[in-house]
Amino acid sequence: RIYLSLDGAYHQLSINALKDGGGKYLVDKYAIQFVGNTRDVLDVKASETAALKPATAFLIGNPLYGKNGIIDQLPGTEAEVKNITKLLNTFKVKTTALFGDKATEAKVKQIVSPSILHIATHGYFLADLSQMETNKVLGIDISAAKENPLLRSGVLLANCDNVFDENFHPSPNSENGILTAYEAMSLSLDKTDLVVLSACETGLGSVKQGEGVYGLQRAFLIAGAKSIVMSLWSVSDEATMQLMTLFYTNYAK
Repeated sequence: RIYLSLDGAYHQLSINALKDGGGKYLVDKYAIQFVGNTRDVLDVKASETAALKPATAFLIGNPLYGKNGIIDQLPGTEAEVKNITKLLNTFKVKTTALFGDKATEAKVKQIVSPSILHIATHGYFLADLSQMETNKVLGIDISAAKENPLLRSGVLLANCDNVFDENFHPSPNSENGILTAYEAMSLSLDKTDLVVLSACETGLGSVKQGEGVYGLQRAFLIAGAKSIVMSLWSVSDEATMQLMTLFYTNYAK
């Protein structure tokens, strides 16, 4: 087993996908465990000996982004979540699965430490705002987004396509359908063992030397999640459905 505490550009490498001198993938040779810092190794070892079977799961799939057709729907994510729900139910895991117009930002913000949180939707990270000529991007003031990378990363949920209309003004205290990394920090995940962000580029963020990546990864860890599965690239809807079904088949056991 290898424990790694990464920094800088190493956060944006898929270590598991690297090969040794003989062409064999590292993930086939070693159990690789990422930790925030070396002190965490003790906590990780302690939690492994006390591994508990998941009791509850909260899943989001194929939110209805809006009626304007601006954002492509992801029917594969709905099939993905239905497959996972069926699987988890056979292992007596109590599941809540939301789709379409029910998969709202408000519902996600109400969750209280499910064993598993699975969000299958579009994800994004806005690396460079210097060329933007508008006052807002995805509902966030450009000046604020430039200052805080946690406002430039997030996932899209139900009824979010209004933010693409510059003239749209949401009512006070209403949700805009986009869960930013900044908002995700406040989720209640203290007893959540696993968060899966089954979307494109959810592992990206602003890399700070000595401090890691400012993005969804950091946000869900701060919220309390023990482990996170994310993507560094754009991913296929169909392939992800197959991968996640296989992953949960093994995880639930």
